Amino acid sequence: MSELEFAFFNLMENDKRGLVYQKYLLDRLAPFFFAPRVTRLIDLPVINARGYHVVMPLGQGNLDKMEPERQTQMLFKSIEVTRDFNLPALAVDRRLKSRFALSEAALQVVFGDHFIKALAAAYIKRSLSRHDIKRIVVATDNEDLIDFMEYASQFDVPVSLQSYQPARYEPAAYQMMYQNGRIVSTSMFNPQSWSKGDLVVVFDPQDRFTAISPRDVFCLQLGNSSRNLAPLLERSLESDGVEAELHNLAPIMELCLGTHCQRQDGGAPPHDCRNVQPAAFISLEESARLLGLWDLFLDKAK
Repeated sequence: MSELEFAFFNLMENDKRGLVYQKYLLDRLAPFFFAPRVTRLIDLPVINARGYHVVMPLGQGNLDKMEPERQTQMLFKSIEVTRDFNLPALAVDRRLKSRFALSEAALQVVFGDHFIKALAAAYIKRSLSRHDIKRIVVATDNEDLIDFMEYASQFDVPVSLQSYQPARYEPAAYQMMYQNGRIVSTSMFNPQSWSKGDLVVVFDPQDRFTAISPRDVFCLQLGNSSRNLAPLLERSLESDGVEAELHNLAPIMELCLGTHCQRQDGGAPPHDCRNVQPAAFISLEESARLLGLWDLFLDKAK
């Protein structure tokens, strides 16, 4: 992979405490004393990529104390910092996604959704090529995974979508079954139903689908707190002071891949998580495969 430049933004892991961090003072002092700033470089030599780490020196609880307008103002300042470095996009901690509902932001904001789907797609492809998979189980409560369900159902292996709210997926499953001839079913989330030959992918940004998979079940857990997915990359992040869980790793990887695709496509803009075409994760999966990136992630599928 060529050297890639990126910017990654998050908050401090712990709230700051003291008189100055009370609501009255925070609302007035935050723009002057707690604005986002570049704190260090993030060096990922295993993929030959370097980027800026932009941090707001406050925790989530501190931010919650501010008026909503002030919160939005502070988040926009992270974008302004990135624009000052002439970077095309900003990777953001996935846990801040609901706070960044900035549809009119002048800079692209990337949360890693498409990278996570691409990783799951690569996991399915490699597992199917190496093991006798009887069924693909997708466990999630996400509403934006219909494109991934359509992708998973193309391999002539039955697909089961398990959820705490399975009824919300029944129309899509019905369409895939009766209009496209795919074998797709929906049911309640139930790890006890998994058996030998099942390939399970858990999309779990809220970390609600905690389960110990039975032996002989291939399971990939993709929650915000997931780690040990790519140990070499994670160690590089940790050495630069970035928590090496998926909520940080996914947006950074998506932006790196998007920038690489941009260069390969002669300047086309990288993938935009606000307005991306269906199944765009497939092109990310292909780019990562050509770069050899999945070898860092897919040891569980070997």
